[in-house]
Amino acid sequence: MIAAAFCFLASDAVCQAVRAISPEVHNFNSPMVLEYGLDDVFKSQSPTVVPEFREFSCRGVTLERVTLQLVRFVTRFKEEPFRRLKIVSEVFNNSGKDKRATIAFALVRAGDVIATETLAVKVQQGDFAKSSAGRSPSAQEVTVPIPANLDVEPYPKLRITMTLTDY
Repeated sequence: MIAAAFCFLASDAVCQAVRAISPEVHNFNSPMVLEYGLDDVFKSQSPTVVPEFREFSCRGVTLERVTLQLVRFVTRFKEEPFRRLKIVSEVFNNSGKDKRATIAFALVRAGDVIATETLAVKVQQGDFAKSSAGRSPSAQEVTVPIPANLDVEPYPKLRITMTLTDY
């Protein structure tokens, strides 16, 4: 919360305190780089919703309704199942121009990038990015492969790099 005091000059000096009620939004230029610890995601069997991402804006573009979940895949070629980090989010453009967003999702441990996937979307001003292939009009999904050696603590972090261009 941000609080500020304003004084108005009149015959009698009166000071009023102004307090922001809505959540604080952090604005960044492009590229915006965020990191999120995945400890809870690795320890949980259910999806993890992360509403805090909407508090970070890259030139007016935000990630909304971010859900993280570990998913297991079993193939006929591998005896053990392998896992992926499924990231479902909505990209919203609150700026005055249409944008092309390139979002890199990377698993990072001790500063080293272990795995990465990239999402590229066009998003019109005042709207959510549109999706294809039968998804809801705005949900975007990416899965990042998780190497077997990441199953132990310390768990990796998710690094999100959003780069924007006008179109």
